[in-house]
Formats: sequence, C-alpha cells, structure tokens
Amino acid sequence: MDNVVWRAWPVLAVGLLAACQNDGGAGGGDPKDGTASAASNAEKVIQQTGKALSFTLADNGTLKTTIGASGSSASTVAGSMMSGAMPPAMLKAVVGPALAADMTGTAMPSMMTSQEKFDQIGQQVRQSMQERLFVDSNLEGDQNGTATYLLKPDPTCRPLPSDSDPAGTVPTIDSHCQDQLTKVDVRIAVTNDGDGSRFTILIGPSRLQLFAFIVHSDSLAIEIDLPMAKAASDYINTTLQTDAPTGTYDRLQGKLRLSLQLAGDQKVTAALAVVEAIDVAQTNGAEVTTAAADPLYAITGDGVSETAELQAGVGATEIDGRWDPQGLGMANRDLKITLGGYYGKYTLDEKAKQIVLGDVGIGETRVMVRGTTIFDMNLNADSMRRFSGTLTADSTAGTVHIDLTPKLDLSLAFDYMSIASDYASPPAAATLHDTYGFVLANGGSAVAIDTVKAVGTFSGGIKVDTGTLTISAASAPAETVVVPAGKCLTSTSVAPANSNPLLGALQVTDCP
Repeated sequence: MDNVVWRAWPVLAVGLLAACQNDGGAGGGDPKDGTASAASNAEKVIQQTGKALSFTLADNGTLKTTIGASGSSASTVAGSMMSGAMPPAMLKAVVGPALAADMTGTAMPSMMTSQEKFDQIGQQVRQSMQERLFVDSNLEGDQNGTATYLLKPDPTCRPLPSDSDPAGTVPTIDSHCQDQLTKVDVRIAVTNDGDGSRFTILIGPSRLQLFAFIVHSDSLAIEIDLPMAKAASDYINTTLQTDAPTGTYDRLQGKLRLSLQLAGDQKVTAALAVVEAIDVAQTNGAEVTTAAADPLYAITGDGVSETAELQAGVGATEIDGRWDPQGLGMANRDLKITLGGYYGKYTLDEKAKQIVLGDVGIGETRVMVRGTTIFDMNLNADSMRRFSGTLTADSTAGTVHIDLTPKLDLSLAFDYMSIASDYASPPAAATLHDTYGFVLANGGSAVAIDTVKAVGTFSGGIKVDTGTLTISAASAPAETVVVPAGKCLTSTSVAPANSNPLLGALQVTDCP
C-alpha cells in the first residue's frame, strides 16, 4: 500500500501540465484571476494529504510490518502512466525537481520525513503554477470564458530557486526543456469550475488534449480519457523523436479519474475510479478489459486518529495475452485470465497496530490456454467468497497475529498436463495436474494464526492458535497435512522422494 499511497497522490499534481477534456465550467469572473487561488489550493490539498497519510509510510509502522511479515507488497502503475506523458526536462521545469523525480522514479535517498516530502512538493507545485506557468508573459488570450497560456521557455524552463540560492537568484534556463517547448507547443486553457478552476493541456497545432485537471478549494482531480491522452502523447514522442513510443492498439477505450478530497482536519480521501469501462488491446499484444468501478480503490486517511480505510471495488476483469512459453515470438491471444472481482475494506489503526478486514475477498480467478482451464482459484466459495478479521502487528518482534471469520478456504486447481507439450521441458510436477486445498476452520467460529520468525533450527512459518489448518492434494489424500491448535507449520527445502512435491516439503512441529 505504501507505493499506492506515495506514488498515486503526486500524479494528481502532474495533471497541471497534462490536462484534457474541457467541459466548460460554472462560476463567474475572469478565469485567469483564479489561477493564484488554484495554486494555493493545490498546495493545501497536497500538504493536507501528507498530514492525513504520512503515518502509513513509517518504516516501523503497522503497514510495513504487516507487509514484511507476510512477504507481499503493493504497487500501482498510475505513476508510470502519468510520468510518461511529458519528457523529464519539461516535467522538472514546470512542477519542480521533487515531484518530477518522484514521478520518473529518479528520486534520491533523503533524510526528509514523509510529511516534509509532501510539504516540499506542494510548495513547488504552487510556485510552478504562480511563477512559471500562469504568468502574463505566457498569456496568449483571454476571451469567451477561457484564459489560454502558451508555455514559453522563459520563464517556464527556469528551474525554481533552491533554498540555498542567494536572494534574487535567477536560475539559468534548462536547455533540454527549452528545446522541447520550442518544438512542441504546450498550451493550458483555464476555465472556471464551481469554486475552482479546470485546466486543459493542449498539445501542438491541432491542440490535442491530454488530461483534465480540476482544482477546487477542498479537492484535486484528474480525468484521463485514454484515446485522447494517447493521441497527444504520440504527437509529443513523434515531434521530439523520443524512444518512448506508446504503441499501436486494435482497441483503446476507457476513462479514469484520480482524486484527492479533503474530508476534515488532517483527513483526506484519495481515490481511483474507472469512470468508463476500459478495453485496451495492443496490436499483436495483450488485451485488458475491466468494468466501470467507482471507486476502484479509495483510501481515507486521518492523521489525527492515525487511521486509514482502504476500500477496494475492482470489477470483473479479463486479460487476453500471448501464450508463448518457449519465447518463440508467437503472436496470439491464446492466454486468458479472468478475475471475478476484488473487494472489501481494510482499516488501518496505527495506534492499535491493527488492520481490520471487512468482507474482503476475490472472485473466482481462472487462467485458460486455448479455451482449456489450467488454473482455477476459489476463495471461501460457500461463504460469499469473503471473510473478515483483524491483523495485529508486533513491530518489535516483526510478527503478525491474524484473526479471521468465518474461515479461510482456498482451493487451487492446476492442469498444466493439457499444455505440457507447449514447453521445452516438462512443467513442475506440483502444477502438472492436481487440486490443492488450504482450509483454516473452527466449526464456524473464528480462527487465529501467528507468523513465526526463523530461530535456531526452525526456518520460520506459522502457528495455529485457534482452529485447525488442513492442507491437502487431490492426488495424495494420504499425505494430507493437519496442523492442530498450538502447533507450527514450517517447510524443508526439498520434499522426500516419491512424496507430493508440496505436501512433502511441509512439516508440523512444536513451536519455538
């Protein structure tokens, strides 16, 4: 989640440079007069987001302890989507070095706290808007309710002064940015939008639209129309002759919305929504479709109570990709992955060192090759595919206690035998043809386990506190592993000969 939080929110500020879809706006007055207040509001929302969510990023915090103990991580592609819209030199010039470095993945290690980073980026966004973008020398026209700014190398390409620069320092124009803005016309059209402003980036002589960025007194939002954004990005890449082509597509549909909404004192909701269903089919590549979902993800952080709630609402999703296990360069979409949805609420309480799970789950997930199912995953299929519970972290010990209800019943079915001839060497024996069951149950009552770190001859694993953990394989019922309450489950590096490759490597032992 830390990548989701840390990389998704700065994307909103980048939209100042890459906005599209000018729907007009409400409110009166000259739109150029609202740019200064929009800059201040953008800074306020970004800095408030830091106050609301910085506690989730602490190195010794509950979130990172839980992620580390479980061996998993979270990530998002939103940052890379946005940062690819403009060349790095231009990006750095107009939003400041801190945000540009974060968006392009070139940020250097820093001693700054998470809150200080939010503060720094919010300040640089405001300065860029007030001192580099919406200045009189960039104003091209102001009529019919729209103020249009044509970004010129001077002052847009002058880096922001650093804190160590003497008073009155005028930084030298960045030559790369100057070359890019000379070759590519970049305009920002500003219109009124309620109590705020809507910014529209127009690229080139045809004024291709990239993103729509909206600033209100208590919110920021970006709306991304995928086909429009691609057309504008293609023009930039072609004109600048960059080596970052956006590819060709058989189909490209869908619209996304990212937003930050102030919800109280040091309380912010960051959300990603699929406003219009997505269908992205790259020529001779994969096709991804996902249903509209609002929100797809939403996280509400409260810096005062140090709580954060993540709501997931991923709709039915399908990925049709290339099946080419030998890497022969075959062009097809014979691989199909279907996800029945991902949903639930995760509430982080930092003071209690807990994450509360509320009706979380995942729909049936299948992987098929040429219409034949080779993998089928089902979670709590007879319990609405959901469970609830609590994860309590011990940051000192680096362990997690997990309570779940009503149970955890996971089934994983493999049938790689049907496509074994597609491989240069046979698939692993564990996945050739078998169905595995992982059931942690207690007769309808709650169950509980603990993660256990390696110590001495114990290589690490889990302890069953309440209930019974049963791990089975359809091909080897006699080797079923049963872990009663009070015992630990660990593993060896290699399963004994003639045993099930998964079950044979598991051991039930006394806990250290």
